Amino acid sequence: MCAVSSLTIDAAGELIAIVPDESVDDATWSVLSGSFANLVTTRNATARIVVSMSSERSVPLDGGFARGASAAQLTRSVTDVVGSVVLAAHVPDTSAGRAETLPDRVGIRASALSTAEGAVVLFGGPSRHAAITAMGGAAALVGSDVVLIDRRDRSVTGVAGLVNVGGTTLESSSWVSPETAGVGVTTDAVQLRALVFLDPVPDGESTWYPISTPEAVAMAAGSVPSLSAVKRPLVALTEVFDMASGAVVVRYRTPEDVPGLLADVLDQPAERTWAQPADTRAVEAARTPELGDVRRAAMLDAITDGTHMAFCTSQYAIVAAGGIAPMLWDAAADWIGLDDLTAGLVAAMGQPDGDAREFVSASVDALVDQGVLVRV
Repeated sequence: MCAVSSLTIDAAGELIAIVPDESVDDATWSVLSGSFANLVTTRNATARIVVSMSSERSVPLDGGFARGASAAQLTRSVTDVVGSVVLAAHVPDTSAGRAETLPDRVGIRASALSTAEGAVVLFGGPSRHAAITAMGGAAALVGSDVVLIDRRDRSVTGVAGLVNVGGTTLESSSWVSPETAGVGVTTDAVQLRALVFLDPVPDGESTWYPISTPEAVAMAAGSVPSLSAVKRPLVALTEVFDMASGAVVVRYRTPEDVPGLLADVLDQPAERTWAQPADTRAVEAARTPELGDVRRAAMLDAITDGTHMAFCTSQYAIVAAGGIAPMLWDAAADWIGLDDLTAGLVAAMGQPDGDAREFVSASVDALVDQGVLVRV
């Protein structure tokens, strides 16, 4: 049984008491409390997480709960629950209906590093931690798994919790404090600079390339729990992402390639992307459709930059589309056939290479498969 009754941490402004039960011994508690040493506070907690090593312990009805059979498993479990508590605190109340926009501080399951050029928010699952470790002293850790972007001043804060210095599987992972991983930590708010989507390609070439706001929004939407609480989630997230100077995909063969790639990204002139709401109004059919005609599917939200689009279905599924998708979306407000769509494309953009009708047909097929268009 542990001799200590609790430990209170400040996780991005959320004061959380970590309370061990009788199954947690002193050795385990030493590992657990040491992992959160940089977050310890003497302020009074407003939330609590009960931690246990017993498989028979029932989950408490109030507060959070974390369980693990070893010190490492328990520490990782607590880290996950702390992140969930922080994110839940930044989800709008929907008891009176969905909110018009996101809260002032938008919680994201991502990582963030503080660089000389500002905060870099990293997306990409387990690859985030490999990148954090590879950066070493070149950047300070703002958040390892939970990041908050303040819509009022573009500042980024986070929870600088554990870092995985092992593999990506449960068996090979090894979670340690940032200090143990050789990574510096900052508790300062840092101005948002760039959004980076990490893509490990062990057999590919290390490179990076910019992406549009609709692409970035679609790729990140699943990491923002509060989106399902707002009426127009894509428009709301666009307002947040427009505060960054750009969004890029970084592909790397090994984590050691990441520091050089990020340095190259940050050396480029800041270029803000943009996107605007797309029309999602239901259109009354002006004519009876014929076999093969298509029309817009019902969408909760949509954004476009003229070249790329992102859509949100009524089930909050996010779909991204590029190429001639914006033109097809605009043209398919009412039932329309392939010949008319092709004629509209040629009139607006000229004759494409190859057969125009086949080109449009392939694009329509893709959008139908994605659920963006419906076909008779």
